[in-house]
Amino acid sequence: MSKLRSKFVVRLLAGLTILILTAGLFSACGGKGGSAAGNGKGGLDYTVEPGEKDEYLGFWSAGPFGGVWVVGLPSMRILREIPVFEQRAAYGYGFDAETRALIEPENWGDTHHPALSETKGEYDGKLLFINDKANGKLAKIDLRTFKTVAITRIPNVQGSHGTAVDPDTRYVFVAAELERPANQSADAGEPGSYISMLSAVDPQTMLVKWQVLTPGNTDMIDVSKDGRYVLATMYNTEMAVTLEGMIKADRDGVAVIDIAKAEEAIAAGKYTEMGGTKVLKGAEVENLLQVVPVPKNPHGVDVDPTGRYAIANGKLSPTASVIDLQTLKVVAEPELGAGPLHSQFDDKGNAYTTMFLDSTIVKWNIKAAVEGKPKEEYIVDVIDVHYNPGHLAAAEGDTVSPDGNWLVSLNKLAKDRFTNIGPDFAENEQLIDISGKKMKLVYDMPIVPEPHYAQIIKADKLKPIEVWDLQEGALETKAEPVAEGKDRIERRDGKVYIYTTARRSEYGLKEMRVKQGERVVLNVTNIETTKDIIHGLAIPEYGINKSLAPGETVRVEFTADKPGVYWLYCTWFCSALHLEMRSRLVVESS
Repeated sequence: MSKLRSKFVVRLLAGLTILILTAGLFSACGGKGGSAAGNGKGGLDYTVEPGEKDEYLGFWSAGPFGGVWVVGLPSMRILREIPVFEQRAAYGYGFDAETRALIEPENWGDTHHPALSETKGEYDGKLLFINDKANGKLAKIDLRTFKTVAITRIPNVQGSHGTAVDPDTRYVFVAAELERPANQSADAGEPGSYISMLSAVDPQTMLVKWQVLTPGNTDMIDVSKDGRYVLATMYNTEMAVTLEGMIKADRDGVAVIDIAKAEEAIAAGKYTEMGGTKVLKGAEVENLLQVVPVPKNPHGVDVDPTGRYAIANGKLSPTASVIDLQTLKVVAEPELGAGPLHSQFDDKGNAYTTMFLDSTIVKWNIKAAVEGKPKEEYIVDVIDVHYNPGHLAAAEGDTVSPDGNWLVSLNKLAKDRFTNIGPDFAENEQLIDISGKKMKLVYDMPIVPEPHYAQIIKADKLKPIEVWDLQEGALETKAEPVAEGKDRIERRDGKVYIYTTARRSEYGLKEMRVKQGERVVLNVTNIETTKDIIHGLAIPEYGINKSLAPGETVRVEFTADKPGVYWLYCTWFCSALHLEMRSRLVVESS
């Protein structure tokens, strides 16, 4: 073979090798039909190609951002934020009387634990509830609009934390993690006199129906699948005020409150009034509250899909406690690893528990643990995550029928997983395929600090509004819809009422003239009938900033106390002539 031919053959073989490797890499990275991990070994497909949509939506607490992140799964794309306890200019939230009244006076919050409404133990896609740990509040979000519609302050508590609903959303339960003196106006007193309680909130009125005083702080909560019990871990039964005091006892407990007994006691008048609320003293009402002893400083408590068992995680113990909800006894304490915090479930009888110190998730079989099988039999699999996982969320994981395919680890630290962006690193949410015996880590998603918990629902259970009916779109109670061609200015009752419309590139009124000192009531309707055409309404000098979905009407009220010319402009890009979409507000000197 000639040297020239030999060189040609070598180059040809090298080229073919590169083509083969490149094709394999391309297939592994994103080809449809490949494995979740892209390694050709089977598993779920986590790719969501352009034009395709996610099968699930996850609702993530946004922590100190005071709202909720909406995440698509399995793509792990952040689809939007729902503002809850803080102003958000993009959505005009907190810039009108109605939404401003929801968030004042604090104007900030710390969201931790979302809870989707349920019917017969299944997520029904109607409502989402979430706590504000900072200010002791609970919020309700309408999942037709993905908007916060109500916020209530929980009386007699500091630091609302765990949030859960019963299987038919008769109540929303909220745990008060931070103990406080019974009388805040009095001297702080002895720590032993501090109180904590669990609150039952009516999901329709958002009023607290009753509260139960507990012998320790209430941290994380869940409700039994038959709706009989609400359970809360108590990591400070000592009612201490220092770290040393909070970890002094060898065992703490899970408070188990019988909901029917609470209702009976309230009906029988066996309550005291505290802060305008009916409060039951758990220790004084027969069969109302029982405490199940568990290893010291437990954190999560989670009821398995069958409703037979609740899993309390030890945090300072390497074990989880399996509580039989028929007997309220601990029937197993399987050793799992260092720092167990929270558990989720699949549809095959397995629990998945985060190990904060080990930076792992442990998959273990509940039945095998209860039967006393050895560790090598009840532990099915262990997977490393990056790093220090707190909560985790499985698809439909808190329902009576988890889907058993996707699990997300909500990690507290990322360290080296993403490009350095300064001392405040991104955190890492990791998508895990749990469809087989072995777990497979398939995707890292950076997210801003710091989510605490999430719930994941099948997207087809949600029925969000795309285009409002003109009348229904007047969400604010006093808003008046404006039909096309009905733009006008009226003066009555000592006020100036301005009615105008918004559609691509223009407002119905090109000019609005008022007198200095007049009280102005501005009603604006987005008359678009095409979905996803959002318009904005901003008059910065008067603190006005709203967004309008198609068919929606907003109402803002202000005093025209500054003479001059002010442009009313659209804040959402809507057309090629978006910049020209303006109307002139002229405030004439008095």
